[in-house]
Amino acid sequence: MAAGIQGMKIRYIITGTPRSGTGFTSQLLTSGGLKIGHEMFFGMPGAGFYPAGAVGDSSWLAVPYLRAYPDAKKIHIVRNPLKTISSMLHAQNLEDLQIANNMYCYYKVKHLPEIMQWKGLNRYLFFWTVWNNVAEKECDKFFQLEKISKNPSPLFKHLGIDIKGKTLYKKVYNQYQDVKYLTMKDIKKCDKSLVKTLVEQAGKYGYKLK
Repeated sequence: MAAGIQGMKIRYIITGTPRSGTGFTSQLLTSGGLKIGHEMFFGMPGAGFYPAGAVGDSSWLAVPYLRAYPDAKKIHIVRNPLKTISSMLHAQNLEDLQIANNMYCYYKVKHLPEIMQWKGLNRYLFFWTVWNNVAEKECDKFFQLEKISKNPSPLFKHLGIDIKGKTLYKKVYNQYQDVKYLTMKDIKKCDKSLVKTLVEQAGKYGYKLK
C-alpha cells in the first residue's frame, strides 16, 4: 500500500509493527528538522501526517517494500512486545472480521498470509515476530521506542541531525488509553514455539520477558 506523493523522493524510511511508535517518531524527527511523514507514502491516500517538504515516511506498512528502496536510510523502531501486542489485540487488528472488512488489517494477510494458520493470541505473536524479523533484516539499525522517548539524541546523531537549540516533540501519542497489558502468564498459554521465538527476539531488541 504505497500511496505515494508526486515528486516525493524517499530518502528515509522508519518502520516496525503497528502500535510500535512510528507516528510519534515521525513527529519527533520532523520537530528536529528532518521532515518525516507518517503513513504519508506507505498508507492510505489522505491519511497520516503530511509535513511540507518531507524526505521520508514512518510507517509499519513499509515493511514489505523495504528492498525496493536500497538507497534509503532505514530505521527499525521496536517497542516492548507485550505492550505492542496488547495494543494490537485491543484494536482487534488480526481478528477475522477486521481482516475481512478493514483494508489496514487485510494488508497484513496480503503480505503475510501465513498468519491465517494461527488463531487467537497465537496469531498476534506470530505476526509480531515475523514482521519485526523482516524489518530487522532490511533496516540499518533498530531503536527502542522507550529509549527514544526519553533521550532522542542517539537517533538524531545516527541520522546526522543537529538538534541543538531545537524544541522537540515529546508526546508519545496513544489512542488506546484503556489497554490492559498482557503479561508473560498470558503469553505462556500460547504455542510454545511461538513463545520461545518471541522471547528470543525480544531479547535481541533489549527486552527481557519473564
